[in-house]
Amino acid sequence: MDIPQQRAAKRCNLCRRCPVHLNTRDSSCMLNAINCSIARLWTRFVASTSSHTLAGLATRHCPCGKPDSRLVSSDRGCKAEWRRRLRIFATKASTTTLYLILLLEILQLSTPTFAAKTGLCADPEPTDLLALAVSDTTSYTDGVELVNVDGVQGYRFGPTAFLAGVDSDEIFVHCNRFPLEFSVVVNFNHKLVSTSNEFVMTLLAQDKRTILVALRIRSKRFYLDYMSQGEVRTVNVKDDRFADGNWHTVVVTVSRRMAKFTIDCAEPIKRELLVPFPKRMNIRNTRIFVASRRKKTKQFTGLLRQLVLFSGSDATTRICPSTNPPFGAPGTPAGQGVLFESDKQKIDCSLDQRGTLMYKEDKSMEVCTGTTFQQVRGGRERMDYVIDYDDINFENATVSMEWFKIDGVGLFLATAGGAGGSSQIMKWDGTRFNPFQNIPINNVMHWNFFQIGYDNYLAASVLSSNCIIFRWARRRRKFVLSQRLVVVNARNSEFFSQDGRHFLAVADYGQEGGFVSNPRSVIFEFRDGRFEVFQYLETKGAVDVTFFSVENSVFCLVFASAYHQDSFVVPSPIFCAFSPTLKFDNYQDIVTYGATDWEFFKINDRYFLVVANAVNSTRPIRREDKVNSTDSVIYELNLFQRQFHVYQKISTQNAYDWEFFTIGAQYFLAVTSTFAIDDGTPNVKIYRWKGYEKFVLEHTLPFGSALDIDYIPINGDHYLAVSNPKTSASSDYRSKDPLGSKLYKIVTY
Repeated sequence: MDIPQQRAAKRCNLCRRCPVHLNTRDSSCMLNAINCSIARLWTRFVASTSSHTLAGLATRHCPCGKPDSRLVSSDRGCKAEWRRRLRIFATKASTTTLYLILLLEILQLSTPTFAAKTGLCADPEPTDLLALAVSDTTSYTDGVELVNVDGVQGYRFGPTAFLAGVDSDEIFVHCNRFPLEFSVVVNFNHKLVSTSNEFVMTLLAQDKRTILVALRIRSKRFYLDYMSQGEVRTVNVKDDRFADGNWHTVVVTVSRRMAKFTIDCAEPIKRELLVPFPKRMNIRNTRIFVASRRKKTKQFTGLLRQLVLFSGSDATTRICPSTNPPFGAPGTPAGQGVLFESDKQKIDCSLDQRGTLMYKEDKSMEVCTGTTFQQVRGGRERMDYVIDYDDINFENATVSMEWFKIDGVGLFLATAGGAGGSSQIMKWDGTRFNPFQNIPINNVMHWNFFQIGYDNYLAASVLSSNCIIFRWARRRRKFVLSQRLVVVNARNSEFFSQDGRHFLAVADYGQEGGFVSNPRSVIFEFRDGRFEVFQYLETKGAVDVTFFSVENSVFCLVFASAYHQDSFVVPSPIFCAFSPTLKFDNYQDIVTYGATDWEFFKINDRYFLVVANAVNSTRPIRREDKVNSTDSVIYELNLFQRQFHVYQKISTQNAYDWEFFTIGAQYFLAVTSTFAIDDGTPNVKIYRWKGYEKFVLEHTLPFGSALDIDYIPINGDHYLAVSNPKTSASSDYRSKDPLGSKLYKIVTY
């Protein structure tokens, strides 16, 4: 129910007391309001007419009240009499007169009677601002996390939650003025001594910049800001406990010329307001922001457990001497309590039930948002741990995998058998991947799924051969051969589109041994239903290609150069192009060491590339070398210099593949190693980005020789598919580890 409807519902109180959250669509309330309007309209007429007889009849026949009084009775006989009198009046009065009186009545109905009686625009009950902010179903609450400290839960607001809050019209429903006297209760935990302002609560004016009322913390001081006489006025108190890492409750009470700060129910500290708090502070179309000032900077970095507004009263008397506020658990909206799943059919999720919690049999919680029940989550989803979910049973060794979806068909996983192995496609049945289609082709090193219009394709990069395109046949419900793209030694492919044009870049390794006079990779363009050569790019021993764009204006391809002319130290080139020609030119060369994979990713407004370096020397890998330890490097793009620079080095052993993925507001990088080690060293490692700490090791998987790793989101769950060659058929991947490919599940909370 929107704000005008709420105000209209309040006007039903002219004749009888309506529920606070009564919807104006309620027929009984509307009928009552109409009867009230008719009665008052008739009273005005008979009071103004010279006919004393009509006035006398009205008084004698209607016990509701006198003609000049406001009717509060619900007597049906009285209302019927009023309606009958009105019909008599309508037959005698002109249409113009009737419309004028009706207009006066409408204006009268808009009078805020509650505010006139109490002087308050909001209900006198406490308003939990924190609960209203975190129960918002919009994207404003992205980045809010529920954190447990010393057995007490509180909310932490991340950088993306700077718009979290509540509209003033949802609280002040009777008029548009902030109360002259009020209290705000803040229960918080803060560990750092911040030299900059951190706003706990901010009420901004319509321009979304000017502070009307704000609470903030800086350097162990708690500030109250308020707008009065055209300037922002400030009072504060200092206490070392504000940054000791413990939970504290501060009650800020404001009257006309006095502000009182009560810290943990100790003796109040009073501050005189040299400039009095304004009597009439207009808050129409404003918003109260929680833990921010509507900016990503100056956000509150601590934890909030309570943020409650009391209009027209001193909250100190309600919560002290207890340091635990009696008005509910942290962040729990005011509703009808907690229900169990078996009771769900007994209620409807309506505006009256907003905030009601539902405890489900799977131990999860749902909250009524006013229209439907939605799952309660303590901020955004986060990784907890990783479990071994299932074995992926392939008939052959697997060097890489590609997952994809076909609308109306399902989720698939294409496997590449590598040197000497065949390939097949698996289909997800809801719990695991099962064989779906065998592809009659050997030596596939990589699969790449893409869509052009309504058609679905798979590109197979075949070792020492071409790149073969398969198309999904809708009627036959399987992939069929579509086209062969001529290259020397396809190792990887990447599809991309721009300005309505479709391209496929193929990484061509060249002849085995790397002794090619003019090695080059190829970009194909899709024209008239077929791929045709668009451009050749000079590369050396390319085994991987990755496409990325920067600010949707620069389009780039980066190639991983693994081996060339008896050396693993080979520059990996980055080619970039601009619209509309899309002709790629060499942009930057990065020296790599047996590079096998590039992964591009973006964190906020920052662009990164990470390379998997497999060796640490210029000599060939010897079979007796179990481990080749070296640094794989993360590069960050400097937008001003237009160059990638080293961001972080991560020690890896024979790194083969990187995979970037996100869970909630967390960013992860997973890396695999090709050599199985007998001492139990994990060959799959997962790193998490922690801002200033950069990427930090978070999880390890005790996997054998691992090649490809793919992150697969399925129906809200998170999985990692890891491939493992079961034989040593290929000279590139020497592993006798019998462990097959696996599917891991990421457990979140």
